[in-house]
Amino acid sequence: MRIVSLAILVNTLLLANMATAQENVGTEFLPPQATLAVVVKPKAIYGSPLLQMVPWEVLNVKSKELAGIPIQSIDSVLVVASPPGTSGEPEIGMVVKLNQATPLENLLIPIREAGELTGAVWPGTNKNYLKGSSQVKFDVYPVDDKTYILAMPEALKSMLAQKETPQASPLAKLVQTDRQPAEAQAFLVMEPIRELAQFLVADPKLQGFPGLKELPGQLEHIQIIGDLDMEKGGLTVKLTAKNPGQAEEVKKTVSQLLDLAVQIAIQVGQPPKTNEAEENAFRQYVERVSKTLRAALEPEASGNQVTMTTVGKSGTSPQVMIASGTAVLMPLIATARQQAFRSGSVNNLKHIMLAMHNYHDTFGKLPANSYDENGKPLLSWRVHILPFVEQAALYQQFHLDEPWDSEHNRKLVAMMPVQYLSPSTKGELAAQGKTRYQMPLGEGLPGSVKKRLRFQDLTDGLSNIIAVAEVPASDAVIWTRPDDFHVNMDSPLESFLPGDTKGFNSARYDGSVQYMLKKELADNILKALLTHQGGEAVNF
Repeated sequence: MRIVSLAILVNTLLLANMATAQENVGTEFLPPQATLAVVVKPKAIYGSPLLQMVPWEVLNVKSKELAGIPIQSIDSVLVVASPPGTSGEPEIGMVVKLNQATPLENLLIPIREAGELTGAVWPGTNKNYLKGSSQVKFDVYPVDDKTYILAMPEALKSMLAQKETPQASPLAKLVQTDRQPAEAQAFLVMEPIRELAQFLVADPKLQGFPGLKELPGQLEHIQIIGDLDMEKGGLTVKLTAKNPGQAEEVKKTVSQLLDLAVQIAIQVGQPPKTNEAEENAFRQYVERVSKTLRAALEPEASGNQVTMTTVGKSGTSPQVMIASGTAVLMPLIATARQQAFRSGSVNNLKHIMLAMHNYHDTFGKLPANSYDENGKPLLSWRVHILPFVEQAALYQQFHLDEPWDSEHNRKLVAMMPVQYLSPSTKGELAAQGKTRYQMPLGEGLPGSVKKRLRFQDLTDGLSNIIAVAEVPASDAVIWTRPDDFHVNMDSPLESFLPGDTKGFNSARYDGSVQYMLKKELADNILKALLTHQGGEAVNF
């Protein structure tokens, strides 16, 4: 949660901050292979009348809590990215300049306390820095008490080497000479990634985009400038080609791509499903905004440069852009959030099913709830697959001959593995030790069979039987308790999808996971997918 919050904070700073051309923002750390730089200035954002409604007080508290400094203490942030290095990942780093001295020991305290950043000494020096981990993939290096570098390990080495032994850096030169007094500016030089870009745009899936495959060979660099000035602000994109002739080709290509972008925006810019009238209205709004922005961004060529700008264009002032962008993004963010939750749940179910298969491979039978010799319930199947979800140490702490609520075992309820936490209700159920991932129970269902089943007992076919489902939050159970989801077999659809619930995630015994939509289901289909020896032919 701390890492997610820190990422949100950094993204906020990148999106809304002011840079001035005279100030040193750390270009001396831009290595020769660097291809992308983003310059922002946190402190200056407070002076923008357009963003006075941003909850800065709240963000300042969060910044102080997580980073150890308030936002207004950060003068500038320079984000740099280089092509993949020896690690196979892009090398990303940030140069953060503060306006007041801040010692390293005052920074990122919650993350250090969690053991996700640890103190270390930079090789060959007596310089203390913070070393990252598998959870936090960046190191924190203090250049001085007002300048810090946060970077992936390889990126940090390259950035410090550039400062120590400067080499010609096309990106650094571009940033130094072409910075504008704007709220945000991004720079991309093509040379370090030209071959990679040409390879990527050669993908057959992109052949429907006219002229796209020629662009990497035509362009020298790209700039994006965002200015929030009330009167003269706007969005400007500058594409610099190798020569005037290629600039004309770039102009033609970009114009065609913008037309396609409008079509795509209209197609994909859909709100969460509500009602037809609202969906049509939102679609019309997206179309109107997209076409207005497209008209404003008509590219113009001059010499070897192609420029697109909303500055001075009717209907695209910063005020209008912020308002319309917010209106368009909010429902899309809601949709993305739902999709992220769904994706996280799918991953959890895949982990659970993989554990089930490995359990079956080891013991020759499927996991099941355990009972003592008198039939008293002990522990759930979720406990018994712990060694197969990388939780062997936790499994060894259980007294397997005691019930889930014994004095000893009850203490372990709070240690529920993340794989059993449904992303959309993680906060409210985690503290209770409850899970929504359960086996369906009912007459004719494999979870209700008293004996331990094998895969060969599932005669309807592993791909045709639901093994585990993400059930309604109201039906969550203590994860160690040998209990699962009791289905009303007279109305299974309503059991899984009460009220206006649109769908649910389920995993089948073959390990596949599917999001099942209510509008595509019926009680008879769901019954057939729940039973294991019903002999029904199901194609769903």
